[in-house]
Amino acid sequence: EEVTGATREEISSGRVMDFITPEQLGVVEADTYHCITNLLDGAQDNYVLDSKGIQEKVFKLKRIMSRLDDKLVKHLESEDVEFLQFAFRWFNCLLMREFSMNCTLRLWDAYEAEKAFA
Repeated sequence: EEVTGATREEISSGRVMDFITPEQLGVVEADTYHCITNLLDGAQDNYVLDSKGIQEKVFKLKRIMSRLDDKLVKHLESEDVEFLQFAFRWFNCLLMREFSMNCTLRLWDAYEAEKAFA
């Protein structure tokens, strides 16, 4: 708000572009490109021929879930639900299809801020 003079509602609705100068847009564009590049660099292994990166992440998720909520993991197994069936899509789409854009952006911000997390 301080930089653009736009209200929170104008920012949320996308009308913030009316308030951004070309110089500010250049800085935002460069920062956005840098952040997305870093985020996708961490996911590069997900898109190789054998999908080894995603498979490793799915198995890691299952191990973590087993420690946090073993009852849930056992229930999924009893229903013949494999982690690969849902987690593959989560990792492949970086959760964009599961959450709203605002929530997705917050998640991506956390991924960028906490490299060990992603």
